Amino acid sequence: MQQFDSIEAFNAPRPCVCTIGAFDGVHLGHQQLIRHVVSQARAQGALAVVLTFFPHPRAVLGRAPERYLTLPEEKAEHIAALGVDVLITHPFTLATARITAEDFLALLLRHLRLTSLWVGPDFALGHNRQGDVTWLRARGAQHGFEVNVLPPLVLGHARISSSRVRDALLRGDIGDANLCLGRPFRVRGEYDGERTICTHPKQWLPGPGTYTALIEARALEVSLTSDAPCTLRLEHPLPGGARPLVVTFV
Repeated sequence: MQQFDSIEAFNAPRPCVCTIGAFDGVHLGHQQLIRHVVSQARAQGALAVVLTFFPHPRAVLGRAPERYLTLPEEKAEHIAALGVDVLITHPFTLATARITAEDFLALLLRHLRLTSLWVGPDFALGHNRQGDVTWLRARGAQHGFEVNVLPPLVLGHARISSSRVRDALLRGDIGDANLCLGRPFRVRGEYDGERTICTHPKQWLPGPGTYTALIEARALEVSLTSDAPCTLRLEHPLPGGARPLVVTFV
């Protein structure tokens, strides 16, 4: 998978099938959407493109804390595993938020050679969310691209969303979070060689409590407290000294 750090940095060598979104967590709903992109791109000989943003638009606009289920590197790993050809991580700033839907679409058409766009029913782009599905379909008829709307994926009691995963983790409901993700929730951290693993300050973590986690194939108890929001505490030290670790919540 090729990666680009802005829309302008990519000039598509052939037509593109694309989806756009924050894709925090790359949960089952995101996976379903991206698989449709990849399937259509393969059938048409086009490129499968995912356009995402960093930082998260809601964080830039002050509507949510800047913490993530998947930081950019891990998000890219999950997206690559779905067979995507190109991942564009476009910087989101207050200036980005002021771009009109017309100007943003012009950018996509110029750099992506867009032939097909896959989105969810609530999707909208551009300043004040002007470019909703109805608007996009009208522009698609003018510019020669189709707009495919995929219904939300429902599992159990509610639709799968990044908000549902975050809320489940805050409640300590690892089972529901993992169900929505389609895999165990994991975080990376730096182990101090004693009992502490420090995670990235922008990493979303479960709420305070004690959890079972897999660390280097060992099932261990890890604890989180509200006074140390980026720190995991181990019940016992691990052999081997300080090093990076992956903590998988099960």
